[in-house]
Amino acid sequence: MNRRLELKTELLKMEGAGFSKADIVQELHTKFKVATKTVYYYYRTRHEWQPAILGLAAGKEAFHQTLNRLDYIYQKFSYVHLQAHDDNNKIGALKGMLETTLKKAELTGILVPNQSADEQASFMDLIDREVMETLTPEEEAIVMKAAELFQKKREAALATHEQEDLKQCRGVS
Repeated sequence: MNRRLELKTELLKMEGAGFSKADIVQELHTKFKVATKTVYYYYRTRHEWQPAILGLAAGKEAFHQTLNRLDYIYQKFSYVHLQAHDDNNKIGALKGMLETTLKKAELTGILVPNQSADEQASFMDLIDREVMETLTPEEEAIVMKAAELFQKKREAALATHEQEDLKQCRGVS
C-alpha cells in the first residue's frame, strides 16, 4: 500500500477510535517518520480525500453504507446489553442502542431535526409502542434511569454550549 494512503487510512482509524488530534499527529509522526505539519495538513484536508478512500464518492452508496454501519453498531450494543451483568453496562448499551436508533431515524428521514412538537411526539409514541412495551419491568427501570442520565448530560452540554456562544458574542461585539 502507498505510504500516503496508509497514513491517511491510519489517521481515519485513529480519529474513529476517539483519539485526540494531538495524539493522532504524534503517533503518525512517529510511525511514518513524517513532519508533524504533514500530518496536520492531512488532518485539515481530510474532507477532500476521505470520500475517495472510503469509497463514499457516490451519495447513495454512502447512505447505504452508513445505514449498514449504524445497524452493525446497534447489534453490538444489543449483544452487550444481553450479556451485561451490571446495571451500568446495561444502561450504557441501552443508551448506545437509543442513539444509533435516533441516528438511523434522522438519516432515513423518520426523525428530522427541527420537527414540530407534534411530529416528534408521534415518533416518541412509535418508540413507546415498539420498544417500551416489550421490556421487562427491570429493563424499563434501566431505560428510565438511562433517559434521566442522558437528559441531565444533555442539559449540562446545552448550558455549556450556550455559555460559550455568549462568550463568543461578547468577544466579537
